[in-house]
Amino acid sequence: MQTKSLSVSQRLVHIFAAAIVLKFLSVLWRIHLPPLNPHLHRQIDTIGVSLRYYSRWFLEATPDSWPWLPAILNSGNQIGIMRMEFPLLNLWGAAVLSIFPGSGIYAVQGAGVVLNLVLLGLACFLWKAHRLNGTKFFVVLLAATITTPWDTFISKFMPDIPAHLLVLCAIGLSWEKPRFWGSAILASLGVMMKPPSIVLFALFYLHPKYLSQIKRNLFWIGIPFLAAVFYYTWCLNWIGARQVLPDLFNIHPGNPLSRLKDFFSDFDSFLNFVAFQLFGYLGIIPILWATFFSSEKNFLLKQRKILLLILVQLLVLAALDGSHMYVHNYYLFSVTITGLILTIHSIKYLPNWFQNWMIPLIIFARLIDVAQTESRLIPSDLDLSRRQFWEDCQDLKQELPQVPWNQGYAFRAPDSSYPLYGLCFREITHSATAKYGFYASSADAQAAGCKSIASKSTVTVAECD
Repeated sequence: MQTKSLSVSQRLVHIFAAAIVLKFLSVLWRIHLPPLNPHLHRQIDTIGVSLRYYSRWFLEATPDSWPWLPAILNSGNQIGIMRMEFPLLNLWGAAVLSIFPGSGIYAVQGAGVVLNLVLLGLACFLWKAHRLNGTKFFVVLLAATITTPWDTFISKFMPDIPAHLLVLCAIGLSWEKPRFWGSAILASLGVMMKPPSIVLFALFYLHPKYLSQIKRNLFWIGIPFLAAVFYYTWCLNWIGARQVLPDLFNIHPGNPLSRLKDFFSDFDSFLNFVAFQLFGYLGIIPILWATFFSSEKNFLLKQRKILLLILVQLLVLAALDGSHMYVHNYYLFSVTITGLILTIHSIKYLPNWFQNWMIPLIIFARLIDVAQTESRLIPSDLDLSRRQFWEDCQDLKQELPQVPWNQGYAFRAPDSSYPLYGLCFREITHSATAKYGFYASSADAQAAGCKSIASKSTVTVAECD
């Protein structure tokens, strides 16, 4: 009996599904670890806002007139209300923390992973029957989680992945038949969380009947635009009127022309982005092969529609953020999704041996690399030092019951834009008048006019006059 061979799409689904299972096993392992690079400070900020929500709801004695507004952990004796992106992820993290209060930041990190996994599953379900540029789009979504910068950030408590997945869910929900309220709500939440996700609406250009489909969906598509404008103008101004601390989050738009020039002036970074990120970590090998070595004539000319879409998306994103995107490549998630559509479409032109052996090898090699980065199974000296720091914080909390832990008390701490000590101890920091404080060493505590009452190798708790 002859066995039916799998199509390229089916093989890719099997490869990507197996890789995603292994990916999330490594993610589950790293939930119990403290936040790690890349973009450590961004994670600290975001988790800190969730911890502050929880503190204001359940621990702090001072009446809070605005308990749903975002506030930072390193606010000293202030409530610490802060203008920032729409805090849906932070509210979700605080809600989960209220169910598992003893887990601290690990509950918050787990909440982020669960949210991303649920939204990824929903997006794949909504897109399962739809093709873009001849490619099953749910396969592209699976591939994105392990072959693009998504693979690094899907495990981190940051708003970028859930924001983009919400918009993708909204588009998938209305791909064939407009579903006004469902799509409008999902997309509005995503765009308010991360405005760059708005360029995902350009995917409608790849619909076989894109003109009629855009007209049918135009009314609900306008709502996320209006919601984002409303939130980033009126709402942030209203929050700013109640804010007494300097801005911490970058929420101010710049000059689009200056940012475009800034983006393309860093030509080396631009080439690196095109070669290694725009089309996924599989690189541009499938596209180059399809262009120069396959039997498909004028391959790139036939792909002009998707190439034009990539160019437009890239220009919009560059106008929004300039060369800053090379440092924070999660701003480019939307255009890498489009680039990956072309990559997946091109794979079928590769020789069978490359499809069957090299692609799985490339994917799993990358998977192992990211898993090691996330789980730190072979930790560096810096990793060990950071883990020790977090362990020392919790040990000191156990050793010093006389200190007012978990009561919404604001502690002293070294001046910093990031609530590192606050996150480590799960407490409010940066008070200038508190009796107790956190310092890197007894010498630092003494220099600040305080006396160490207990020390570990990485942190000291001090009593101040």
